[in-house]
Amino acid sequence: MSFDIKTYLATYFKNIQIKCPLFYNAPVGIRFELGVPYRGVDDPKYFMTVHLRANLIVEALFDEKDEVIILVQTFKYVEPFVDFQVGDSVFSASYIKGDLEGRVQLYDESPQYDEDDGTLVGYSQTFCIQCLWSEVNNSHLIRAIGNQDFAIQPFIRDDIFLLNPKRHTIWHMYDDRGLDVIANNKSELKSLYTTFNDWILDYDRERIDYLMM
Repeated sequence: MSFDIKTYLATYFKNIQIKCPLFYNAPVGIRFELGVPYRGVDDPKYFMTVHLRANLIVEALFDEKDEVIILVQTFKYVEPFVDFQVGDSVFSASYIKGDLEGRVQLYDESPQYDEDDGTLVGYSQTFCIQCLWSEVNNSHLIRAIGNQDFAIQPFIRDDIFLLNPKRHTIWHMYDDRGLDVIANNKSELKSLYTTFNDWILDYDRERIDYLMM
């Protein structure tokens, strides 16, 4: 199941930055609203809606036997800087089944410096793993992403991108408010556009409607 992620992205997503905000970085994509009618932890129906919508959308992008490439963008602080809210690691049995030893690869790493004095603050790192969609606990993963801005367990602070190399689509849930799906061509998004049309973020609807004409 060998896969060259750099070659794949250069071929099918050329000149597209795979980072948040993914929708605005790509010419072909849809932005969906998850958290409605308002953002808050006091109403359990809010998180039920977030979880339901995100699950239905991601499950529409993957079949059980599909391969998935998971990109995880994280930040590693150096001394004396401290990260006080370290979330879960995606690369654990809670989120991905099976033995992960030797399967996780460092895709990219770049130093980050303080804008004022140039001090090295830490490193932006991107890791990746290739597995089967059936190995991913997507329901638990979505719950953790949706919890990242609240004092609720479980939570994941890293940016997670799920790539389907067969359909050439990339899914990214940025937090409880919404998620982006981009594709190599708009035909891969037609069914999402039709099925989940009511969930498209109104702010970007005009652009999305024009794209999908």
